[in-house]
Amino acid sequence: MNTALAVAIVVLIAAFTISKREPPPPTIAEFAPQAQEQIREAPNEQSFGEAGGPGDPRGEGGENPAFATEEEEAIDVPRVRRCVGDPPRQTEDPQSPPCVPYWSGENGGETSRGVTANEIIVALPFVFFEDLGAIRDLANHVNKRYELYGRKIVLKEYTPRGNISSHPNIEQEHADAQQVDQEIGAFASLSTGLRWGQEHHYYDELARRKILSVAHGAGGQLTEERLKEFAPYQWAVLPGMDTMLRNYAEFVCNGLAKKPPRFAGAKEQLETERVFGLIYQRTTDGNTPDISPLEDGLDRCGVTLKVKLEDNPSADTGRNAGNLMIQMSGEGVTSIICLCQCNDVRDHMMPASSGQGYFPEWLLSTYINNDVDNCHRTSPPDQSRSIIGLTFGNKHLLREDMPWYWALKEVNSSYNPGEGSYYHLSARYASLLLLASGIQMAGPNLTPETFAAALQKTRFPNPGAGLAPYYQARVGFEGGKHTMIGDAGMFWYDAAAQSAIEPSQVGAVCFVDLGLRYRLGRWPKEEPRFRQGPCY
Repeated sequence: MNTALAVAIVVLIAAFTISKREPPPPTIAEFAPQAQEQIREAPNEQSFGEAGGPGDPRGEGGENPAFATEEEEAIDVPRVRRCVGDPPRQTEDPQSPPCVPYWSGENGGETSRGVTANEIIVALPFVFFEDLGAIRDLANHVNKRYELYGRKIVLKEYTPRGNISSHPNIEQEHADAQQVDQEIGAFASLSTGLRWGQEHHYYDELARRKILSVAHGAGGQLTEERLKEFAPYQWAVLPGMDTMLRNYAEFVCNGLAKKPPRFAGAKEQLETERVFGLIYQRTTDGNTPDISPLEDGLDRCGVTLKVKLEDNPSADTGRNAGNLMIQMSGEGVTSIICLCQCNDVRDHMMPASSGQGYFPEWLLSTYINNDVDNCHRTSPPDQSRSIIGLTFGNKHLLREDMPWYWALKEVNSSYNPGEGSYYHLSARYASLLLLASGIQMAGPNLTPETFAAALQKTRFPNPGAGLAPYYQARVGFEGGKHTMIGDAGMFWYDAAAQSAIEPSQVGAVCFVDLGLRYRLGRWPKEEPRFRQGPCY
C-alpha cells in the first residue's frame, strides 16, 4: 500500500508540473525529477558539515524532528519546490544555491532577533528613486521558490538619513542602524544608500548591535580582514577592495604593462610603454581606500606608480581636478588608475583633462559605479573613448536575459519595469539571493552563526560560470569568505553603442570577449582585445 501511495504521489506531482509550469526564460533550465523527494539529510557538499557540529540545524548528533524521517507521513504536495539542473539548484538562476526541495516539521520559532515562527524581518533602506513594489515582488519570489522552513522574508522599509552619493555622515549612519535595531527589530538589513564608498559606518554599527547586513557593494573600507573582524554579521555580493585591487594589479601586469598606451590620445600614444598614475579619494570622514594590495601586486611585475595623488573632496572641485590633471600630464602619465566617485571622473576630471589637451587612458572599475552605462553617458567623448578596466558585477544583458527579470515576471507577469529600474533591481535581487541562500542552507535553526557556517560550507553549482550564454560570475564563500563574487571581466566604453540596460539610450559598457571572466592567478598574459568585437 505504501509503495502504491508513493507512486500515486509522484504521478500527481508530474501531472501538476506539466500542466502548470510556465516556459522557463533561460535556455539552461531543466526540471529536476528529484524535486519531489523529501529532504532527509543535507545534499553532498552542502552546508551542514559533521552531524551535530557548528552550524548543523539538526542539533546535537544531527537529529532533529524538524527534518523528515522515514516514519513521517506522506509528503505535503503543495510544499514541494521544483529544482533546476544537474546538480540541482534552487531556481533557474545559475547563481542560485543547491536545491532543498522539501521540508516539514517545527522550525523552532524565535531562533534569533527578528526571527519568529512565521517571519524573518529584513530592513530595506529605501532610496528615493527605487521601485518599491518591484523590490517586494523580488522578496515574494524568494518566499515562493526558496525553502525558508515555514517562514517568509518580510521587508520593512525606512528612509535612511542623507541622500544617495552624499559624503559619509557617521552620526546619521549610526542613527539609521539604531532605527533598524530599536524600531524595526530586524534580523538583517539590505544595502543602504551610497556614501562615497564609506557605507561601512552603517554596517559596522549594525554588527555591534548583532544585526546582519547584506550589501551589494562592499565599499571602500571593506576588506576580507575587516569583514572577518565583524563576523558573522557583514556580507556583500561584490568583492572587497583587497580582492578588487589584487585582481587589478594582475590584470595590469599581465595585459597592459610594458606595452604602448594604444587606447590613449595621439600624443600619449607616442610613448613606447605605459606610464601609470593613481588617483584615490579621501572622504570627509578622513578615510581613503587601502591601496597596498595594488602597489604590492604591481611591484611583483616591476611596475611603479609614477604619480599617486589624493583627491580632496572638501576642496574646490573644479580647481582640484585641474591641478590633478596638470600633475598627471606633467609627469608623463599615459594611464590613470582612478579609485574615484563616478561623478567626479565624468564631471570634473575628464573635462579638466580635455581643457589641457591631455588624453590619457582611464583605467576604471566597479569601484563606485564606474562600470555602468549611465556613468559616462555625459562624459566628454574625447575622454570616454579611452575608458578601459575591470567589472566585478554580473554582466548586464538585455533585461529579458537577467535573473532578476525572470523573478519579477514569475511573481507578476504583467509587470513591466522601466529602464531606470534596471540597476537597483539587479542589485537588490543579488542581495536577496545572497540572503536567501544563507537562510535556506542554515536550516530551521536560523541565527547569524548558523547563517555564516552554512554559507561558507555550501558549494554553489555555478553551471557555466564566466561563460556563454550569461557570463555570470562564479559565486561562493569557500575559504571563509564574506563576499559572494571574486572574479571579473574586462570592459571598455563605447559612446555610440546602444545600451542593453536602457535600449532607448546610446552609450554602453562593452565587454571584452563578450564578458569572459577571470580570477586571481588566471589573468591572461596578453593584451586584452579592447574595442574589438561586439559590444555585448
